[in-house]
Amino acid sequence: MGVRCVLAEGHRAIDVARTVHDRTRASLTPLVTTHGTADTVTVTVTISRITRTKAKVAWRPLKSKK
Repeated sequence: MGVRCVLAEGHRAIDVARTVHDRTRASLTPLVTTHGTADTVTVTVTISRITRTKAKVAWRPLKSKK
């Protein structure tokens, strides 16, 4: 099974790929077992692009006018 994902800026590709791989495999294994297929599930993760996240703006109160 091939899975494509988009990586958000600031995250390591290897960490995201491992997480997606593990979650996909965990979801598919019970399904394959239920249907009686004894084959091993192979999951391939491809990072298709990296997106920039919007800059976080810190909130601060306005200065009061005197």
